[in-house]
Amino acid sequence: KILDICDPDWLEQYPIVETVQAMDAVVCPTQKIADFIGQFHNRVVVIPDRFDLDIIPEPKKHLNKARTVVWFGYSHNAENLKPAIPKIEDLNLNLLIISNDDPIANRWGIRNHEEYYTYKKYEDETIYQLLQTADFAILPDGVRPHDVFKSNNKTIKANLAGIPVAKTAEEVDLYMEAAERQKWFDSNYANIRQEYDVRNSVKQYEELINEVKNQRD
Repeated sequence: KILDICDPDWLEQYPIVETVQAMDAVVCPTQKIADFIGQFHNRVVVIPDRFDLDIIPEPKKHLNKARTVVWFGYSHNAENLKPAIPKIEDLNLNLLIISNDDPIANRWGIRNHEEYYTYKKYEDETIYQLLQTADFAILPDGVRPHDVFKSNNKTIKANLAGIPVAKTAEEVDLYMEAAERQKWFDSNYANIRQEYDVRNSVKQYEELINEVKNQRD
């Protein structure tokens, strides 16, 4: 048996020790989770979140000064965006929110939301196209206990759409300029596509399954 765990469920009182010790192997997307699970199991494999490249459109081209930024994810995580709202307003940027529900992130600012705030529902079928309507993403790191275990899947999804991700005020200033966004693209995009191709995960899983089967035999 192989357990694939993507979140720190032990923080919700899930019996993680008993569960992982009943497994032949454990798969997780981040080294932080692997380090924790490794206290209770000697076969923990990190398989990063990866993506089907065949469904991703051609990457966005960066030609003009930034006008729109995007934050996306589950609405209950939007609180991580709160410190960035004043910066977004100061730069007169439009803010696109893509989420399961509208977190009403404009409540953390003072501008009239009708001037700059747009909410779109997250759908797997349209996420890349929606991301490409923005010039870059703003995804500040969270400070909650479980945030340290989170994978970089949102960052990579935005990157695969062709847009860089700002996590700090300095990066927001940097990516205002099209030349800097294009510089990021030219330096990183090809490597990201190569590393985060889901076929790499399939190969890792096949190798792990064969190892477990051989051990049992």
